[in-house]
This record gives sequence, C-alpha cells and structure tokens, in this order.
Amino acid sequence: PPPSPPPSPPPSPPPPPPPSALRTCSATCSAGYIGNPGATCDSLGHWTVTGACSEAPCTNNPPAMANSGAWACPSSLLAGATCNATCNTGYTGNPNATCSLGNWTMTGACIEAPCADPPRALNNSGAWACPSSLLAGATCNATCNTGYTGNPDAMCSLGNWTVTGACTESPCVGNPGGVAQAVNWACGTSTNAGGTCTTGCVAGFTGGATATCALGQWNVTGACTELPCVGNPGGVAQAVNWACGTSTNAGGTCTTGCVAGYTGGATATCALGQW
Repeated sequence: PPPSPPPSPPPSPPPPPPPSALRTCSATCSAGYIGNPGATCDSLGHWTVTGACSEAPCTNNPPAMANSGAWACPSSLLAGATCNATCNTGYTGNPNATCSLGNWTMTGACIEAPCADPPRALNNSGAWACPSSLLAGATCNATCNTGYTGNPDAMCSLGNWTVTGACTESPCVGNPGGVAQAVNWACGTSTNAGGTCTTGCVAGFTGGATATCALGQWNVTGACTELPCVGNPGGVAQAVNWACGTSTNAGGTCTTGCVAGYTGGATATCALGQW
C-alpha cells in the first residue's frame, strides 16, 4: 500500500493586537482624597498603574471659633497640619484643629472663665456667702452690718465679679425719745442718715434738743430744764423782806416775815417758773 501522508503542522498563534487596541482604565479618588490614578494594559497583558490618591489638603484656615482669636496655622495646610487659637479675655480653653481628609477636625473650645476667689469685701457688710464652685454665673450675697441696710449680691462673669447693690447707712424712723418735757419733734416718718430735727419744751421748761440720725439711731443733744423764778413772790398781804434774790432755780424756796403789827410769815417754792 502507498505510505500515509505526514501529519499537519500545528496552527500558528494569532498576531498581537495593534497598539490602538491596548486597554486603559481610570479611577476616581474617594471623598477626602485627591489624585488622577490610571492603568494601561500592555501587549503582554500586564497593567501599568500611574498616579495615586493622596489625602486632600485643607484649602483655608479653620472657621472662626466662638470666643477666640484668629487661628495660628502653618503656611502649608497639608493633611495632618494643626492649628491652635487663643481664647479671648474672660474665656479659657485650648482649642485646636487638625486637617483630615480635606476638612478641619476641631477639638476643645473657649468657655467662660470661672472666678478664682470670692468677691472682695464690701464696705459695711459681712463676708460674702458663695457656692463652693465659682463657675461663670455663680452668685454670692452678703448681709449688711448693724446700722446699714441693702441687698448686695455679686455674679461671676468672664472671670470677674459684677457687684450690684450696696450697704448704705440706715435711716431713722419716727421721732427720737428720751428727752423729758420735750414737745413737737419735727422729724417726720423717716430721716436719712446725717439728718437732724429739733424740739421745743412744754410750758414751764426752757431749752430744747437736737437729734442727729446715725446708723439708724437718734443721737440727742440738749435737754429741757424747769424755768427759774425771777424776783420775789407776791400775793402775801403784809409780807416784808422776801429773801429770794433776782432768780431762784426750780425747787428753790425763800421766806418772808410780816410788817409791824402782824405775826407769822410765808415760804415760797419755785415750780415751773412760778412761785
């Protein structure tokens, strides 16, 4: 028989695709990252990646924080950059901001400062009564000393005390007392500290008194004294030689005899300016 034909050769591999047929890809960075990543598949089926996604910087300084001054930041606001601010007068805190994913993450705050000590002593009052914690808004009050009146209080604000009210010298109410035979005090219902009023005396007395209001009490000077009797008594028929003198104090006495042909005598006592 004739010999068998030789086997067919294996098929040749397909030719590589032309350069225009190479595959390219691109990707979008996640929020908070920036970049322009891409990939190209070469003729051998390998990917070549270019670009990357890096954490985005912050474009501006952090927004203003309440009760603080301007932020102090580095010249470059790359991811991880930190800024800090100083609190305004009357506030305390340690605010700072860190750039992360293109945004600022702020920590800390400026809060109203507490008061370090109780208020200073107030004139004419006792010690302040304050809460144990002197935070902003805390209030204290004090009681006025004897002879003074008022309702002082203090509030902690911006690290300092704002005091309202005061202790002022008390007025005197009504008229003074303690002056025997005084009449018609002209004081009224209330007299301010330092005010004065006067009084005369009832019939048969001389003098008068002046009262000055101090610490809610009357200080009285002066007095009413019983009038003396002037000269000699009269009204005793046949009396002679009264031994009274020109003036006789209240309670004083003098005597007289009788003219010739009469017996007896008389004694006169001075009372309320009359014999």
